[in-house]
Amino acid sequence: MFEGKVVWVTGASSGIGKAFAEALHAQNAKVVLSAYSEEELKPVHSQLSGSVSLPFDLADFDAFPRHVDEAIGAFGQVDLLINNAGITQRSLAKDTSFDVYQRIIGIDLMAPIALTQSLMPHMRARGTGRVIAVSSLAGKYGAPLRTAYCAAKHGMFGYFDALRTEVSHDGIDIHVIASGAVKTNLARNALTGEGANFGRTDAFIEGGYDADEFVNRALKAIANGKREIIIARGLELMAYRLRRFLPEKAFDRIAKATPDAVRQLEATAS
Repeated sequence: MFEGKVVWVTGASSGIGKAFAEALHAQNAKVVLSAYSEEELKPVHSQLSGSVSLPFDLADFDAFPRHVDEAIGAFGQVDLLINNAGITQRSLAKDTSFDVYQRIIGIDLMAPIALTQSLMPHMRARGTGRVIAVSSLAGKYGAPLRTAYCAAKHGMFGYFDALRTEVSHDGIDIHVIASGAVKTNLARNALTGEGANFGRTDAFIEGGYDADEFVNRALKAIANGKREIIIARGLELMAYRLRRFLPEKAFDRIAKATPDAVRQLEATAS
């Protein structure tokens, strides 16, 4: 399915993005790698022969049309865009500055919207294309200490679900992935309420899927035509199902668990 396709992956320097790039390269796709800096991308770029490195700042929306032209120019087209890059937080809403909300929602929601909007004319003109948005189960229910992240990930479902209704007639497929925990540097790179680096992982992340397993599951679901893809297990999957079918009970259970989540955060900080 992906052989010979041109795939553009954001957040490709590590974690899920790197795993997507590696898996698709192994299927003989042509890969364009994006992350913040050339230095970050160098190890992956050198590993994947024939790949193209295209670093850029996700906060610089005005430059996106130029980067789209560069990505298209690398191989003459873009068949598949994987909106994967993102950041999260570890702070209560009352302790979180508005700047942190702006930064997280800018990178996790506005950047995928801006990049997708910039690429859509190319896909429409070709009458084909595929966009994958890596969201989260935090886009399906509210999780404590992640209000900005949840807002962004809920927004991803809203935008990409609505976009799907508009572009399905143009030969463009949209897939949104709601992921549970995956063992990446997401927590280490999280922001505190003041915007500092959280700098440490947690049991929640460490108990998650390996990135390679997660990506293999995602690619199989995409190949099978799944448009909304839930990849989760254990308590996360239970919380998703509870929120979907018994929302009032879900609200109460998550709220009841919040003091424990705060204590765990404080314990890791000490």
